[in-house]
Amino acid sequence: MEIKLFDSVVTTVDKGSVKKGTQGAVVEIWRPGELYEVELFDSNGKTIDVFTLQVNEFRLAD
Repeated sequence: MEIKLFDSVVTTVDKGSVKKGTQGAVVEIWRPGELYEVELFDSNGKTIDVFTLQVNEFRLAD
């Protein structure tokens, strides 16, 4: 699975106050296939937070 900048993603784990299933977008690729910076959004599209996530902590959105 190739993950590119600005791909839509969904978290697969709880991370701090952000719950599993939160939608976001890849905004930086630190280590392809391993580590990504993801901006997460609420249901209104407002930024909740930005996290560095491992590839197993999110999936591409459907």
